[in-house]
Amino acid sequence: MIENFTLVHAELAIVGIIVLLVVIQLMLRFVAWMHRLQDRMIVKKKLKIKEQRKQEKQAQHSKSYDDESEDVLEKFAGLVKPDGDDDNFSEQTTMQEELLIASIDIDEDVTPEQQETPTPEKADITLEQKRIFKHQDDLDKLRTEALRAKEKGQIDIYEKKLIEGLSLEPEYPEFLTLLADHYFHTNHYKRALSLLKRLLDSDKTNHRAMRQMGEIYLSHGDIKTAEIMIEQAVKYQQNNPRYLYSLVDIKYNTDKVDDAIYLMERILKLRPTNVEYLVATAMLYEQKEDFDRARRYYATILEYDPDNHTAKHKLKEL
Repeated sequence: MIENFTLVHAELAIVGIIVLLVVIQLMLRFVAWMHRLQDRMIVKKKLKIKEQRKQEKQAQHSKSYDDESEDVLEKFAGLVKPDGDDDNFSEQTTMQEELLIASIDIDEDVTPEQQETPTPEKADITLEQKRIFKHQDDLDKLRTEALRAKEKGQIDIYEKKLIEGLSLEPEYPEFLTLLADHYFHTNHYKRALSLLKRLLDSDKTNHRAMRQMGEIYLSHGDIKTAEIMIEQAVKYQQNNPRYLYSLVDIKYNTDKVDDAIYLMERILKLRPTNVEYLVATAMLYEQKEDFDRARRYYATILEYDPDNHTAKHKLKEL
């Protein structure tokens, strides 16, 4: 009997130990869960603060761009439309456009971005550039040093040399163009905008400055000003694929899909094998629910890029 009593006590002790271990394990899990919950709350709080700061920064930028866009709207209010009705983008190209398109020598090895990038030799020539500058020798030297630095990848030095040149001749168009382009492509939009406005003040026909200003306003959601600037640029460069493509972006964002498609068809006459343009056109037709044409363009994409994942997926899906 005593043995049975001792055995029962031993079993109870074992059960008690097991229960205690389970309780300890549950407590440890609870503590770990509380730590994870606390970490998540801290992360969410940090993300919220970061998002608030981002919104405040965007609001400040938007206000700044809104103020500047008012000046642009006033300056170009009467210059947006060319002669004739251009609101509905006529579906027929003129004979002059057809001849111009047919005369273009399309070099598929050169991308539109490369063709657009300004070089000192091909930068837009203005009347300001044709006059003799007081510090021309110094400017030539700085130009050489800047380009050499850029070739070596020394972008900071490249920027400093251009700024140094502008300190000698603040309105020197070549340096303004190169520095504005540098800021534009490195997303320093406010700096670029200031220089582009100076270029446009000295040459009202500077289509490159118009287009880049339009892109900057578009990136900040000012579609109205962006459309004015880019349409004005297209007036001077009616068959520049990148200018037209910027206008496509605006038409798409203002729900003018038919206008966007018309522009893409014009672009493809200039660059018929460009996969980026073919994909954009196919997607526009798909959005319009013209699936036959969309499939046709996706099939064309595979002729030039057989491994294109988007085209393969869409052809299976449609």
